[in-house]
Amino acid sequence: MVVFAVVVVVVVVVFVVIVVLFCFVLFLLLSAYRRNVMGKKWKPEGKRPLRRPRRRCEYNFGRDLKEICRKVVNWTHLTHDRDKWRVDISEVTNRHV
Repeated sequence: MVVFAVVVVVVVVVFVVIVVLFCFVLFLLLSAYRRNVMGKKWKPEGKRPLRRPRRRCEYNFGRDLKEICRKVVNWTHLTHDRDKWRVDISEVTNRHV
């Protein structure tokens, strides 16, 4: 009777080991399949920007006014006084030349 119990335990242990190994091999095969096949078929939607965004004129105006030491809260308010705006812009362009 003891021999029969030992044989049953050994058979069950071998069966469990075989099932675990089978599951592990199946996992490896599926992960390799996903990496090779699924990775090649997936395409991202849309496009990502290839470089940093371009500087806009508005950013340059604010930066240039800071260069000539003008303390302006909002430079768009300066544009309403066209004569003063022309003087400021000519001063900035003379500095860059």
